[in-house]
Amino acid sequence: MLSEAVDFFSRWPVAMVEELDQIVQGAALKLTKNYNHTKFSDVFGDLLTATRKLPSSDLHRNFVLKTIVDYLEQLVRSNPKKGEDNIADLQLSILEASALLSSSTEQVYRLYEEGYLQCSKRLKLHSKLSSDDAVFYLRQIIELRRAGIASDYSTNTVYLPSW
Repeated sequence: MLSEAVDFFSRWPVAMVEELDQIVQGAALKLTKNYNHTKFSDVFGDLLTATRKLPSSDLHRNFVLKTIVDYLEQLVRSNPKKGEDNIADLQLSILEASALLSSSTEQVYRLYEEGYLQCSKRLKLHSKLSSDDAVFYLRQIIELRRAGIASDYSTNTVYLPSW
């Protein structure tokens, strides 16, 4: 078991990318709903929520999170939005979105309330989003991350509008 871990990390990040590729390839076989109605966690498990437990959300100090973010950014780039939904249309929870944005859940709530993030589901009047509700699209979170509101070189976890 220890030798497997040593082998895995000696081939980093290739080993992680290969594992994520296998998950993506197997996702289509497991789908019971369209991608745009499927939770990120149904495909990738607790991949993003587990990264919240790592010591740092700074991409320069957290090579695991950096590899995951880079992979998901490439996944969205290689699956552009078109007529049919695809793997980039998976739904993320507030916890997963905050992990991907390297921010707090309160920050994600604020981005939603200010209109930077749109909810994928129609909410009942006066209802509040739960942190485990999958309501944001992976594509939307990646696009927000790449929009330049925060940079990969910044340890700032507060997303501010450009005004």
